[in-house]
This record gives sequence, structure tokens and C-alpha cells, in this order.
Amino acid sequence: MTPDRILTIVNVGYFVLAFAVPVGIFLLPRPRNEFGRAAIALIFTWAATVFYAGLVVNPVGIAAGHAVGEHFPEARYDNNTIASAMIGGWLAPLISIVAVAIIRRARVQKSAPLDERTPNKSLERTREG
Repeated sequence: MTPDRILTIVNVGYFVLAFAVPVGIFLLPRPRNEFGRAAIALIFTWAATVFYAGLVVNPVGIAAGHAVGEHFPEARYDNNTIASAMIGGWLAPLISIVAVAIIRRARVQKSAPLDERTPNKSLERTREG
């Protein structure tokens, strides 16, 4: 497999890490509090993307640059990729968590239509007496 193809796979893995991992953590049953699960998913995924950028993307990008004959590919894959992951690494997980939370809320509201709800009998009892 060529280094360029490996770099493509690593970049796809970065997006899977940033979008799928927080959704998986958010859909776990524990902790019961949705905000707690969202915070755990956000922090864990942010840290994972920072480490992934530094330990996987940078070395593979440098190797792919050397394989195609780029002059000094270390300039593209340096601490700037880690800094951008540190600064903006929370955005993709947040977007995916919010999207899943909105979909879950819509499903819960749709599952209990107005016609199937039990009527409130307390007002009828006060009118009778």
C-alpha cells in the first residue's frame, strides 16, 4: 500500500474518530444524565483527536510527503496540526452529539402523540362535587 493511500485512510479515521466515537459514548446507558454523557464524550473525543493528530496523522503525513518527493514535508505536518486539534477538536464531536440529541428528542415526542395521552381527570372530579 502506498503512503499516500495510508494517509487517506488515516484522514478518514480522524473523521470517524471525531464524529462516531462521541455518538457511541453519548448513546451509552450510563451515566443517566445526558449532559454528563455529552461532557464525557466531548472531553474524551477531544483528547483522542489531539493524540491522534500528533501520534498518527503527523508521522504518516511526513512519510507520505517524503514518498512523493516533497521538499520538507515536516512543514505541513508539525505542531500546527496539533494546535488546530487542540483549539477546534471539540467542534465536530459537539455537532454530532447535538444532532443525536435532537433526533432522540424528536423520536420521544413523536412516540407519544396527543391522542394517545391519558386525559387529566382531576378537573372533572372538582366540577362534580
